[in-house]
Amino acid sequence: MFKWLSSGLLFYKKRQTDEKISWRCEHFQKFKCSARVTTVGDKIVKVGKDHNHVGDAAQVEAAKIYDSIRTSAKTTNDTPQNIISEVTLGCSQAAAPKLPRIDTMKRSIRRIRQQQMSGPALPNHLVKKLNFKKNSRKLSMEKIFFSMIPALRPVF
Repeated sequence: MFKWLSSGLLFYKKRQTDEKISWRCEHFQKFKCSARVTTVGDKIVKVGKDHNHVGDAAQVEAAKIYDSIRTSAKTTNDTPQNIISEVTLGCSQAAAPKLPRIDTMKRSIRRIRQQQMSGPALPNHLVKKLNFKKNSRKLSMEKIFFSMIPALRPVF
């Protein structure tokens, strides 16, 4: 989760180094809130200005529910409709309007699963080397592989 809850207010991750994480209030743009926090591990190291707004318990609950939906998408093979139904079962009436639309949540579940299924993308410099012409002969996978990585080219 890229959001962090502190005293009933949500922060999102702005920047991360090896050990430090900088958090910014989620209402930075909406309310021009300049509240910031820096953490190392689970310990708060630096606290910036105070919030210029009050916390919204319904928004916090909605963020937790949406995070549960994303976690379930990664860990279960249930249908998107089942995941949404199970996770939102105990949702309060105040938090329900704060959630994204159902089709948006289903699309997020499908996108998360698709990202898990796909391997890492090819780097751009290797993709550019693959130049297929419409009427060219079929290339063997071995030739394609060794043309992309010259250091592994076998000596024939």
